[in-house]
Amino acid sequence: MKSIVGLSLPRTTMLATFAAFTVNCHAADVEIKAPPGGKVVIRDSTGATTPLIVDGAGPVTVPGLPASTVVSAGVVCFDANGTLAKCAPFVGVQGPAGPAGPVGATGPAGATGAQGAAGATGAAGANGTAGAAGPGGATGPAGATGAVGATGAQGPTGPAGAAGATGAAGTIGPAGPTGSVGPAGSIGPVGATGPSGATGAAGAIGPAGPAGAIGPAGSTGAAGAQGPIGPIGPIGPAGAAGTSGAAGTAGATGATGATGQPGPAGAIGPAGPAGPAGQMGATGAAGPAATITLTTYSNTQFAANSGGIAVTATCGAGVVISGGCSATNGTSTLVNSFRSSANQWSCEYTYRGNSNMTTFAYCM
Repeated sequence: MKSIVGLSLPRTTMLATFAAFTVNCHAADVEIKAPPGGKVVIRDSTGATTPLIVDGAGPVTVPGLPASTVVSAGVVCFDANGTLAKCAPFVGVQGPAGPAGPVGATGPAGATGAQGAAGATGAAGANGTAGAAGPGGATGPAGATGAVGATGAQGPTGPAGAAGATGAAGTIGPAGPTGSVGPAGSIGPVGATGPSGATGAAGAIGPAGPAGAIGPAGSTGAAGAQGPIGPIGPIGPAGAAGTSGAAGTAGATGATGATGQPGPAGAIGPAGPAGPAGQMGATGAAGPAATITLTTYSNTQFAANSGGIAVTATCGAGVVISGGCSATNGTSTLVNSFRSSANQWSCEYTYRGNSNMTTFAYCM
């Protein structure tokens, strides 16, 4: 059997009050049902902390989870307000640490340090012996081609050349035209027909005639134009090095030269190792002990169904560091408990019956 009863707060610091709740009398179970559109809110004894909120629509919120530093091996998923939610598939127990990443690139070189002071000028050293003569330099490139000279006078005619050999006989030319018919002779007696003779072979070509006499020498022809200058021939091999001459006597030490300009400053060396940690200083003197006092303020009794009301406690001295709320003689609901100023703590209620409400302020 279930029964519906009213919930009153006789001098309790429980901050969650509901319009009604249902108690299941079976075994040792306690069933709390939120009113329509409401929530089940669980607060601590001071009313300042809300460990648990259960919404009538289903969500469960643990407000202290987001700021909590307590850890365990289990996994709990919740949003920024502490509302519990189903974890994503990839959420689980933290795996082992991954391998170390690669070493980052070397940073840029530091700025060049200030130029150091010039060092003292050293004494001039003795003159060294003269070195051997170096090899001769390479031949320079050919100069530009000069202008063409004027045409010279024509030279005398050269002697006639020797007669050339007789050329080979040419091919037999075609047969000449048939000659005219001569006058008819008297008819002689008919002779007996003789046999036809064989055709004779062609005769051999006769020997060449003797060479003619050499003609007289002709006059010298005019001189031809001067030809271009030929290219420069390759450089000949270097001659063998001569023998070194005898070392001369050392000359007198020259005067000390002027001091040269200071060289550029060297690169900054690597940072030296860190020095040992200094000794811990002496412990400072203890400050004055803090004194905490309790200030309370209770309203006069409010009539039933008067609406919302705020009750504020003010510190007589110092600042408020915490506070709490309490209600008696009626059915009421705490709406808010908060620090309303530097030295005040306030509690806000709604109620349906005559109630006395008290606010506690802890001052320091």
